[in-house]
Amino acid sequence: MASKLKSIAYASGNSELVTVKGSLVYIKPGKATPTMVDSIMETITNIPARIGATSLKEILFIALIPGISKWSKGYPNLTLRDVTLRHKNWAQILPLDQMVPGTSDIDAISERFYPFKKASKNTKEGRYFKTGEITLYLALDYPKYQAILMHIEEREFEDEQADSTTIAKGKERELDLMLGIKTADGNHVTGHGGTAFERQNQSGGYLLPQPPVQMPFQPITSVSNCPQTTTPRKKRTYSQVTSPSGTSPNAKRVNSTTYSPNSVKQALMKQKGPSVKAVQSILNTKRIRCLVYIVAPCSFESLITNAKTYSVKHEAQTFTCDLIYDPMGQSKFGGFKRATFGHTSVPIFGSSAGSKVCIKQAFYTKKGAPKIRYMYDSAAQMNHLTRDINCSRWADASMQLVYNLVDETRAQQGGQPPLEVPRLRFVKMALAIAENDDHDTYLLEEVIDEKQDGPFLKYINNNSAVPVPLVSPDRAYIAKFLSFAQHVQFTKTGYMFVSDFQGGRTLLTDSQIITHPDTGRNFADGNLGDAFGSFHQEHKCNTFCDAYALEPPEEPSLDPYTPTSSPMLFPTVAQPLSESAQDYVPLSPNQAQSNAVNHS
Repeated sequence: MASKLKSIAYASGNSELVTVKGSLVYIKPGKATPTMVDSIMETITNIPARIGATSLKEILFIALIPGISKWSKGYPNLTLRDVTLRHKNWAQILPLDQMVPGTSDIDAISERFYPFKKASKNTKEGRYFKTGEITLYLALDYPKYQAILMHIEEREFEDEQADSTTIAKGKERELDLMLGIKTADGNHVTGHGGTAFERQNQSGGYLLPQPPVQMPFQPITSVSNCPQTTTPRKKRTYSQVTSPSGTSPNAKRVNSTTYSPNSVKQALMKQKGPSVKAVQSILNTKRIRCLVYIVAPCSFESLITNAKTYSVKHEAQTFTCDLIYDPMGQSKFGGFKRATFGHTSVPIFGSSAGSKVCIKQAFYTKKGAPKIRYMYDSAAQMNHLTRDINCSRWADASMQLVYNLVDETRAQQGGQPPLEVPRLRFVKMALAIAENDDHDTYLLEEVIDEKQDGPFLKYINNNSAVPVPLVSPDRAYIAKFLSFAQHVQFTKTGYMFVSDFQGGRTLLTDSQIITHPDTGRNFADGNLGDAFGSFHQEHKCNTFCDAYALEPPEEPSLDPYTPTSSPMLFPTVAQPLSESAQDYVPLSPNQAQSNAVNHS
């Protein structure tokens, strides 16, 4: 590699070359000092001094691959995305064209080799090249480091099993020779009932050869001495042979099932080993002990008569269980939260819901880097997720206002509703707090199974009262009903309605509460101040509104109010989260707090 780099550099007329020492390291959460992985390091010469970060990272990665492969026992899933290029002071080296749009990816390490010189007799003031060497890190993400360790353990276990099998076969042969069961050339000696391994009893011990049995009578030694029957034996066909139960083997069986050859073929074709992705997911899976707060349902009346700030600690049932999921697995992203899927050790939402759960955590983005999602620390997570839980409580209770109107109208009309009414509810929820030093915090939700409840769709956005155009007639019908539900809530309360409707055919999730500006800045970040004031203009009454005799919504009286940003109750220590949910780079508290938070 060194000679190739040198030839490329000189071919391009570049003689400003330096040496880079690179090593593979990781940092354990909570620690400040990196640890080298299995002494994996390389020294690479003839590196262009003005090389870009992307090329430099690739060169180091390729140089370290032999050592990584040997240490990881051929771990198949390590890519450039799993490592970051860093200085010894742990500052990350990013491509210049990503930080400054319109520029080229150059000068990743040039500052080290172009010191500033003052003017002298022979030179002008400026920066001049001076060769040398620099030490850099390829930092391995800690979750990936753990996944590789699990892979190594699996391979070592397989090697031990293979060694044990070889040793066992050798011992079997020695024992057979000792007992006279096999000759030295491997042939069986007759009369002993097979090999020693074939004569193991249930407890796993060997059955030694037994002495000859002394029979109480003289055995018959010739066929001629056998008594003959007077009636010749008839030849029996297979159909005449009976099974122990007394039925013919080929008799018609009442419960027998015949499978089509194609279905058998398809089933057999699927019997392959697990994919690399499936294996990786299993190896990445974590089991976390959590204290779980189950959110209790409530009525709209109780929310009004017992008005208070919601506290999950005092208004939820608690118990302990394990959360089992792959933190590196495929995730889905909304405007404010990341969602992945996992299981709990016991069903927390009732046996009918099963143990599968949707696991959510809140994130934010920074100005200038909208594609990188930063996860809040545990205290801030609890703040944001508790507000989301409160939104769901109010949304579910507010839907009861709608169904109360439907039921009252049905009773007045003799039990026959004017229109078929979709029956929807919001998913059950819980807040889970890990019993570890970081107190990792998660929002757990009942899973919306797309096989049972249909594809996950957005019905109405939180920035508009106009339903989303949907191709499916039945889903468009649900969107129309939810628009009617907003009309009911807006009219009956005068101060709020539910928005951002999304989910399946019967289950909804992640809705927002839109409130009158006079109520202040409350609920979650999706409570857009302008949405309430514009509802009377954007809402278009539909057949549901007409059937239930709703008057068009009137313009609300909006008191002068200047919205303020929602106060952050806790300091944020963030971790950036990449698109694939696999790149975690810890930031210091000072770094996290100094960056402006963009909640868009």
